[in-house]
Amino acid sequence: MFPHEREGVLAQRHVKLVRAETVAAVVKKLHIDEYIIAKDKETAQGTNVLCDVGEAIIGAIYIDSNIEQAIAFVERNWRDMIDTAESGSAKDFKTRLQEKFHTLKQPFPVYEVVSKDGSEHEPMFTVRVALDSKVYAIGQGKNKKVAEQQAAEKLLKILENEND
Repeated sequence: MFPHEREGVLAQRHVKLVRAETVAAVVKKLHIDEYIIAKDKETAQGTNVLCDVGEAIIGAIYIDSNIEQAIAFVERNWRDMIDTAESGSAKDFKTRLQEKFHTLKQPFPVYEVVSKDGSEHEPMFTVRVALDSKVYAIGQGKNKKVAEQQAAEKLLKILENEND
């Protein structure tokens, strides 16, 4: 669909289309969320639950029909987001940190889950990312992705302050 875009730009488009918030938005757009039975409305409307339901529907279409039908479902329901996905939008913190590590001639950043607290439905992840044993940052979030982004943002700030 975008034969002239660079690989990195295509990767950013892809990430936007498969992220939990996007899948959850499609589930809501299709009103599938109205049929989710959970312990309470808040749980049923949670991004992770909605995303899981969306992924399950794609899988069910594949199993019940075939890959072509599953692809058609995705193309039909993600079409407006595919067409409008910005190619030049701001990079997320993990991408920016990875690029910073590259300029410092360091290997890719490694994210380590330090702890997972809370219930299964309301977890709180603590993630650590480090440049070395002395320069690191810790982030927290309701899922690993959010915690990793927060840790990357904090480490970027540390590295930027060192260069000032």
